[in-house]
Amino acid sequence: MNREKDTDVAKFLNSQGALVVEPSNAFFSVIQSCLVSYGMDSKKILMANTYSDAVAVLKQEKPRILITEYMIGKNFGLSLIDMHDEMYDAFSRIAIMVTKESSDNAVAEAAEEQLDAFIVKPFSGADFQKRFIEVVKRKMYPSEYLNRIRDGKENIKAKNMEQAISIFKDAKPLNPTPTLACYYLGECYLNQNDLESARKEFAEGRKYNSLHYKCLTGEFDCLMQERKYKDAYGLVELIRKHYPVTSVRLGKFFIAAVYTEHFEDMMLFYEMYTNLDNRPPELIGLVSLALVTAGRYNIRNKEREAAIKFFEMASNVTGRSVDTLEKIIEEWLKIEDIDAAERFFKLIRGDDVGSVKYIQLNFKIGVHMITPEAALEMGRKIVVEGNSTPEVTKKVVRLAIDTGKATLAESLIIKGAQAHPEIRKELYEMLEGQSK
Repeated sequence: MNREKDTDVAKFLNSQGALVVEPSNAFFSVIQSCLVSYGMDSKKILMANTYSDAVAVLKQEKPRILITEYMIGKNFGLSLIDMHDEMYDAFSRIAIMVTKESSDNAVAEAAEEQLDAFIVKPFSGADFQKRFIEVVKRKMYPSEYLNRIRDGKENIKAKNMEQAISIFKDAKPLNPTPTLACYYLGECYLNQNDLESARKEFAEGRKYNSLHYKCLTGEFDCLMQERKYKDAYGLVELIRKHYPVTSVRLGKFFIAAVYTEHFEDMMLFYEMYTNLDNRPPELIGLVSLALVTAGRYNIRNKEREAAIKFFEMASNVTGRSVDTLEKIIEEWLKIEDIDAAERFFKLIRGDDVGSVKYIQLNFKIGVHMITPEAALEMGRKIVVEGNSTPEVTKKVVRLAIDTGKATLAESLIIKGAQAHPEIRKELYEMLEGQSK
């Protein structure tokens, strides 16, 4: 029977391509020799030394076999395996991870289904061959448990959730550590918008393996949807430390940090953000808002330098957009820290210089730095030219009244009330001395 199986393995491998992400030529040669000995065409065994090269090969060649280091520079090998998983289902591809430290092995083992096996360096050709053939044979002759998992997944695809739930429940007793059955049961409940049941299944899966990749991220995502931010934040470190973090999940890290006031961790999340290859507009806006919130929190706690750092990061995230800088400057103006407000005002660049918001901010800061008469003239132009906000209009009217220019104040009120009818009553009350 073993000979028959070995022949089947050779037939299976003969038609496949492989990508080996390995910086060492010596270990690549060991892996290549093993694959060739089982009938693989050496021309179909590709090598990549860097993460970017590996991504390019994966996208272009789409090999069904991926063998990668745990870490490739600063990138997780699991990120490549996730890309591989999007190309092929878990039953028709092979993913093996090469690790260097025993601590990495626990993580590799927890990446069940994403990862078929891991092997620790240094290894011999015989070591690799044994592990690799075990994987291939499991793919070709899956256990009853894995067959049930496959059937359940097919029912999920067909939207037969009740049938899928029944299959995954039946699969649990077939394996002493049924983490995958728990995970897919959780997915079924998520499809039915039953967040509590989904979270319980993910949590059960983590009882068998606390680092289980899919159950860990599934539980985190459920907790975020349930707005249980404290519990969700308790899982952030586990995910961040051991697994690649997508832009969507990083955004959730920022949200959880804000709601639990873990602002001290945002420096680390910001570094993760800067290392992302792709930063969607939604993430840019979310990160900027979170960092502005962190700055505001530090202002309240009288941590001026920390606030400045967070505000600088927020402005960098949006490329120093005037909208972001406006939010920051307004925070400094609230506590009348004019030096800090002016510092960020000077960051406005390009086409934003001379814009309506630029003019408004220049006036708001200038009020604290120039004579009332000069500030009034600056504000008058803004109102007359139709570039005022309700707040600026009220400030200009107040200046006119305080400097004894009642006629000018009245004309400004007429102009301001036309532009902002919602403050008409308040403006006239100011003129009549009924409002301070």
